[in-house]
Amino acid sequence: MRMVGAIGNIEEDLILEAMVPPNAMVPPNAMVLPKAMVSPKGEKHGAGPSSALSKNAVPRAPWLKWGGAAACLIMLVLTSVILLPSTLGKNKQGMGDGRYKSFTLQGQESTAIIWPWEYQTVGEKYRMMIVNSMEYVNTGHKVSETMLKSALGTFDVTGYDEIKEESHVIIGEAYELNDVAASRILAVKLEDGYYVFRNFEYLPASTLGELLDQANLPKLINLNWFEERGKDSKYKRFVLNDASCLWNVLTTECREAKFIEDQNWMAQKREYLGFSISSEALGIDNVALYVTGDGYLWTNAFGWQSLYDIGEEAAGEIIQNCREHCTEIEAQPFSNAVIGTVTEITEEYFLVDDTVLCKDPKDGITYKILLNDVRISRYVQMNLIKAGDTVEVLYRDQMEEENNHTIREATYASKVMIVEGKAYIPE
Repeated sequence: MRMVGAIGNIEEDLILEAMVPPNAMVPPNAMVLPKAMVSPKGEKHGAGPSSALSKNAVPRAPWLKWGGAAACLIMLVLTSVILLPSTLGKNKQGMGDGRYKSFTLQGQESTAIIWPWEYQTVGEKYRMMIVNSMEYVNTGHKVSETMLKSALGTFDVTGYDEIKEESHVIIGEAYELNDVAASRILAVKLEDGYYVFRNFEYLPASTLGELLDQANLPKLINLNWFEERGKDSKYKRFVLNDASCLWNVLTTECREAKFIEDQNWMAQKREYLGFSISSEALGIDNVALYVTGDGYLWTNAFGWQSLYDIGEEAAGEIIQNCREHCTEIEAQPFSNAVIGTVTEITEEYFLVDDTVLCKDPKDGITYKILLNDVRISRYVQMNLIKAGDTVEVLYRDQMEEENNHTIREATYASKVMIVEGKAYIPE
């Protein structure tokens, strides 16, 4: 499942749901789009993170599960506690303005789409590489050229066409990255950029110090925001004014902290700080890092559970320091989204009118969704969305309010059904 735009809390069941064991494969309800459905006008427009799944020749990587970490909750309440894009612009109505009706958005059975080969981005197609007998899997995230350290040579990068049951191989140039060991992460140059490839083998560091030697976490990780959770939680969100209040304790006092192998461990029922973290070099976005009052550090930044016993004293010091060096902020959505009715489709764009959400039809806004990227154009070209459909569209970057509410980097679309005050995404 996915989280679209809910102002949410980092829930342990939400994060753990996004962790996929190394042997996970395609779910039985994956939807394969047959060759016969492919439009003759299909073109390749770009690349980016994948929602496609594959099996057999290429193992299913953790990033391929729907939405990634912090993206497992499907229920949204479109009231004052939800941020849709129309609340984000400087000239748009803010939270609590009452423009939208009150209803819930609920997902049905989660179904993955396996796109025809010609409708996939290069990052979706080519996902596995073997270097020095180690298997690396494409995270779907790109890194800038400035983060490259040294070239390791050229290697075969393989992909698998699920529909035709054919393997494909291209040559990719592999690079070490600054501040992270090549045994964990590599960058691979494909035709449209440098992709982060993660070592697929389960090899947790035995101590936190060993992990810090393999990956310079203070330099690589962005601490986006955190929430303090426990029996007296008020679900407020904060940003650190100085991240050193966390990293100094971890890097100087906790290097001997032992790795804990406990797949049943959860933060629930504990007092803890829950951080949303991102890292370009690690190929992660809005995954989790926990510091618990009873002395544990937990993260899924490496695609599996990394749990270390840092001790109650160090954990208490971190929690107190973070409390003293933070600023409260308003919550933001995990993903930008628009929901509305498709009113027009052309070869270059389609229009989505959100009047269906509004109490007063006069408050409706029409958004212009550009079809300049295969990640969104394939939904139109394969007739998965049509004029008259009510849809949800996810996008990146900013919407251009002053230019007909144009969205240039849409990545996902899905039909939405509204029935008696509830909206359903039939996945």
